[in-house]
Amino acid sequence: MAYKPNKQKDNYAPDDRCPTPEAVIDEFLKQGHVRVPPGAPTDGFQFARWWMALQIPGDDFAEAAFQTTNKNGEKVWETPYHDRLLYTLRKFLKLSKAHQLYIIENTKEGVFWKGDDIDTYIKIVEETKKMNQDKNQYIEDSIAQMKKVLGAMGS
Repeated sequence: MAYKPNKQKDNYAPDDRCPTPEAVIDEFLKQGHVRVPPGAPTDGFQFARWWMALQIPGDDFAEAAFQTTNKNGEKVWETPYHDRLLYTLRKFLKLSKAHQLYIIENTKEGVFWKGDDIDTYIKIVEETKKMNQDKNQYIEDSIAQMKKVLGAMGS
């Protein structure tokens, strides 16, 4: 998503800076029709910080915001990290309360949700828990399964 700086200035004064992720999420929430999950803050900025804590942290290189020029010649901000936060938030808010709580619970245990459909995420959580029980055995079993698959493909 691109954000346009103030059109009246060319020097990118402080009010033309890229919006913070918190400001972008707050603005999204102000559009209304958002069902805040149980236990989440209701204040927009606090909610944004809560949501950001449930996400994989932004990559300072790959997801850094940068200015570019759109096809109309206007200077805009490209914000990959902000966009990822909004993408996962929109998907999250459409889920049932039970699925939201499942994601929150497992994210706090280190299994981050990346916007996957819920069935895929449940499988990721199950596999992660299996792996964490006995990593060496999990690796051996996975290699054995891969050999079976590769063997069947070569036949």
